Amino acid sequence: MTNNREDFVELVAKADLHAGMIVIVPNVRREVQKALFRATLQHVLTIGTLLNRVLEIDGNGDIRVYDLPPRHEADDG
Repeated sequence: MTNNREDFVELVAKADLHAGMIVIVPNVRREVQKALFRATLQHVLTIGTLLNRVLEIDGNGDIRVYDLPPRHEADDG
């Protein structure tokens, strides 16, 4: 988990395999970060895994999940 999206997304994009990354986009007070982190954990339970994925949550609680590195159509095989 990080607020430092740019540095860590760049590092994760270079990895073939990673456990996943959670990004809390706004740099907010600790209590707000805790609430946003709880929301991300609930979402992970719903989707099942963060393997090779990035989950980003913004200050409104909106969540975006994407593959990193991006999946290629041949990977779906």
